[in-house]
Amino acid sequence: MHTPTDPARWRLELRESLPIAAGALVFGLLLVIPPSPYFTAVVQQASLGTLAAIGLVLALLFRRDGFGREALQATAVLSLFAIALLYKWQFAHYDGSVVGGLLPWSDASAYYENAARLVHGLSLNIWGARRPLFSGFLSVMLRLTGGSLTGALALLCLLNGVAVLMVARTLSRWAGGLGATAYVLFAFKFYVRFAGTTLTEQLGFALGNLALFFLLAGVLGRRVGLALVGLGLLTLGLNARAGAFLVLPVLIIWLSYEFRMRHPFVRTVALATFVVCSGFGINLLLVKVMSAGRGVAFSNYSYTLYGLASGNKGWDLFVREHPNVAENEVMGLAIEKIVANPALLARGMAGAFLDYFRTARGAFTFLRAGSAQSTLNAMLWLLALFGAAYAAFERLRDIAGLSTASMVGVLASLPLLPPIDADGMRVFATTIPFCALWVITGGRALGRLTIGRLFRPSRRGTSESSGVALEGLAFGIAAFTCVAAVLLPVVFLAAQGMVPGGPHSLAGSRCGVGEQTLEGSFLEDATFGLIPDHAAQESLIPYVRVSDFRRSVTDSQYPFLDEELRELDAGAHVSIGFVWDGRRQDGSDVWLISRFPVTEGEFALCGRRSANEQLRGYNFYYASGSRSLDSPLTFSQKNARLTAAMRVIFGIGLVAATLLLAAEFTGRPGGSPAEYLCSLVTVILLAQSLVVYSYIHGSLYSRLAEQRIVLKPGDFVPE
Repeated sequence: MHTPTDPARWRLELRESLPIAAGALVFGLLLVIPPSPYFTAVVQQASLGTLAAIGLVLALLFRRDGFGREALQATAVLSLFAIALLYKWQFAHYDGSVVGGLLPWSDASAYYENAARLVHGLSLNIWGARRPLFSGFLSVMLRLTGGSLTGALALLCLLNGVAVLMVARTLSRWAGGLGATAYVLFAFKFYVRFAGTTLTEQLGFALGNLALFFLLAGVLGRRVGLALVGLGLLTLGLNARAGAFLVLPVLIIWLSYEFRMRHPFVRTVALATFVVCSGFGINLLLVKVMSAGRGVAFSNYSYTLYGLASGNKGWDLFVREHPNVAENEVMGLAIEKIVANPALLARGMAGAFLDYFRTARGAFTFLRAGSAQSTLNAMLWLLALFGAAYAAFERLRDIAGLSTASMVGVLASLPLLPPIDADGMRVFATTIPFCALWVITGGRALGRLTIGRLFRPSRRGTSESSGVALEGLAFGIAAFTCVAAVLLPVVFLAAQGMVPGGPHSLAGSRCGVGEQTLEGSFLEDATFGLIPDHAAQESLIPYVRVSDFRRSVTDSQYPFLDEELRELDAGAHVSIGFVWDGRRQDGSDVWLISRFPVTEGEFALCGRRSANEQLRGYNFYYASGSRSLDSPLTFSQKNARLTAAMRVIFGIGLVAATLLLAAEFTGRPGGSPAEYLCSLVTVILLAQSLVVYSYIHGSLYSRLAEQRIVLKPGDFVPE
């Protein structure tokens, strides 16, 4: 066994890290020259059939190790995560968290605002103090990219992709290529919703994956220190994105039991408890330091408790019943309700527990399988419970024991963590990696009893090397993440705020009637412009074709915003900035619609508030003046021929790699030309069937196959 200072160990670490670096380069290349929007849409909105095709390629990739194979693994996984981000940038994705595929809205806007406050040298407001870790981490990402919002979002996406890849590589040496593939698909289906957003799930999910990696590495390598690092990362993840906290004490007990032969039980319990308490202590300290003592951690949980005390009615019940009551009064009213009717609380907690197993609100709702959701939910729960039974038979040892312990911890949290408030399992973001492990453990156990060769570990998967080959890289990423979330925000807050660019004015000497002077600053790339359809063949942030934008603005939970955005036309620019209040002693976000592109740096301009009363609460303004500046477009939009050529190369490479993998799977990598031709025909048939399936189910669109049909009111039924 290599020691930490052994040169051979460091060479192994470097060799294992280089394939991931190669995958990261492809990730960056895809952001510059993206795949076709139609391909992006098929992958991002993957149906079960599309997932099966993607899973087949991944399973073949994870069957074996080797430098070239691992580079392909990294490329495939990180490309999936790049597509999750590109989809929103190519289609100007619009929902309750993102406007135009880029700008944060609602909760995401509040976290971005608090990150901007830290960038400008201001402390967190009450909202940001609820979860200071993510706002601090996002502010560091913005600083590292020179204030670039798109750059920060790309780094968040890459971080999550690499963390998932490292766990998948570890699982491939325990549960084989099929286990690694299942994990990647689970992680991808959960993450697609949060790619490109400034929501706390970005950091919680990344830390959850890093935590699982170290726990797996600690169990497989019999090293309690690695397991404790994983426990600490899980604690920070749950503080960054509050969720199933009771998983922590359960894991403390299980880890002490698992390592009892090498380390005294009581000593391990004490060390693990110290690690967990330190994570909570760090978060509480950040609340006090970064909010100047004004904030309270997890203060919004009082709404959830009120909903539970009302019989599992949801957090928004309080807002409906008490629309004008301040947040600091919610907890008192919730306690009054509990004292008045404790049976109602008990009924609500029981309902919350049962909801986790149901199709509509349960653990696997984020998979979004349509009509097959109920069947899929039942199958996955059967696998998870079978894995738990198998682990119990094996006396809760090794990874199967870790899987079952995490399941017990999550289930124990349910009575106080109602899925009705989870919003597609958002609340469980940090423990979603463990949820995937439950299913993989059950599949591995079932496979070992039936067709065990599908779950056979890769060739280098010995108990000594499994999971620890990437230990150095994982330590580096974990250390960077923790320093960026904990230490650097405090350092930057104490230093002078960063304002990119020099001061400039977009306003005249005076503002007109009904206008007011807005002074503040824009960070880089926090804007997108609407261009005529003829200006580019397709959209890509920050230049969005007006037809694509209007198509994306569907009815949302913010109808007042829908109406305003639908009125925008080509030439409009939508931006989010930071306006000063009281001579720079404070500040807040501002939404700006202009007829000219904004640039980073300080600004002073004239703006007119939106006439929409509801939008006024969001600081929504229309800027005065116009400028006839040509939009430079992105690299891929300006070089359409080069982009098309690169896409052909991507396609040829994908087909060639799939062909070689298929030929290798037959056991005849050196087969005859006829065998390779047969494999090629098989791949082509599978590909065309996938295209046809995607087209007839509405996941693929082609102008070449477009047909205009006029429908009379009596010829269709609304659905």
